[in-house]
Amino acid sequence: MHDTHRPALILALLLATTACSQSDGPEGLVGTLERDRIPLRLENDEIIVSRDAAEGEPVVAGALLLSQDPRRLEAALAAAEANLRLAQARQAELERGPRSEQIQEGRARLTGAEQDLAAAVTDLTRARELVDQHLASQQTFDNAKRARDLAEARRDEAKAALSALLAGTTVEELQQAAAAVAAAEATVTGRRLDLEQTRLIAANDGILERWLVEVGERPVPGQPVGVLLGADPYALTWLPEPYRSRVAVGDRVEVHVDGVTAPVTGTVRMIATQASFTPYYSLTERDRPRLAFRMEVALPDTGLLGTGTGVRVILPEGP
Repeated sequence: MHDTHRPALILALLLATTACSQSDGPEGLVGTLERDRIPLRLENDEIIVSRDAAEGEPVVAGALLLSQDPRRLEAALAAAEANLRLAQARQAELERGPRSEQIQEGRARLTGAEQDLAAAVTDLTRARELVDQHLASQQTFDNAKRARDLAEARRDEAKAALSALLAGTTVEELQQAAAAVAAAEATVTGRRLDLEQTRLIAANDGILERWLVEVGERPVPGQPVGVLLGADPYALTWLPEPYRSRVAVGDRVEVHVDGVTAPVTGTVRMIATQASFTPYYSLTERDRPRLAFRMEVALPDTGLLGTGTGVRVILPEGP
């Protein structure tokens, strides 16, 4: 065995000797103090204008951690809200139906178009008589005919518009207006969410381990910009396969933490369902070749001890 492994072996043997009287299982499961690592992400690529929490600083849920420049997204939200107001006004207009003033205007346009058509018919009749008497050219007649046709088309257009006003708003028009309002509302909701996400808020209590970006940088959306450590520590160790049936999630076990004088009582929060080969450092020399299950033991707050601090988990005595 290499000399570099000899101190670890001596420590493991010492732990085995001191723990034999406390458990008939493995001589204390060696592990480390850990905390959940929560990556912090941004959804916008706006420039970072401030980091509002310092590395190593405890934070509480709801605390502001980081801010981005909101100006472009504020403008986008204002435009979306204006489009929503326009769609709502159009919907209200259709629901209200044509006003009496619009109907009167439509009738006046139809009356004017009918008068223009009557004058155009008279001009066409006069032009035909002049051509028959060889007092005007064929071009004069053709021009009068085109004027009559145009006046007739305008009369038909005015009549159709008045008929639409008198018939009121169709069901299809109301459905289209409602759909336009719903689409505009969804756009406003999305723009508001984009704006809210320029402020990175802590989702839970913890410790800000480190930042991965600087003020003035433009982050890549979805990429981590920092790491938050969970507030509640846990002991990470490996449970040998022969002792798997002795321990269950929810069991209370004794845990010795380096740097803490008295042992603490932890609660088993997770045991892996599939065994794996145990890391060389987590059991005694005798137990290392065995299969084991990853096990996590939730601990009470042990202060700001760093992750990686050594722990030893004592299993409950067997039947």
